[in-house]
This record gives sequence, structure tokens and C-alpha cells, in this order.
Amino acid sequence: MESSQRQGTFGKSATRIKVIDSQGNLLSPSRAAIRNISKTLSFGAVFLGFIWILFDKKRQGWHDKIQKTFVVEKEFQRH
Repeated sequence: MESSQRQGTFGKSATRIKVIDSQGNLLSPSRAAIRNISKTLSFGAVFLGFIWILFDKKRQGWHDKIQKTFVVEKEFQRH
């Protein structure tokens, strides 16, 4: 769903956030799939890949760093 016009899951839509690439664009289906597969790394390491978000200046989890993606508010505009 991250490669759809919604740019995220139903939960992301409900919380008014979306997933973008480093240029602020919609993810391709393959990039979204790889991002989601990469979440196994974040889960598998005792959730450290998700906990990392709390300490990262760019608020990226390991799966976001791998794919160079960001989770931002819906109103976000990249200039």
C-alpha cells in the first residue's frame, strides 16, 4: 500500500502520515516491497530497528535507511 496514492497503510492514513523516498516521491512497488521485507531485520533484532527511530535525527528505522525512505506527515512538501 505504500506504493499506492495513499502512500501507506490504512493505519498510516488514519494518523495522517505517509511514506516517501528521499526526493519526496511516491515509492515504486518494488521499492515498497523491499522496504517491507527489510522490516524483518528491524523485527528480528529484538525490535532494535524500530527502537532506533527514537534516537535517529531523521527518525528512520533500519528498513527506512536501507531503502532511503521517510515517514512524514501528509502535509509534508519536499522543496
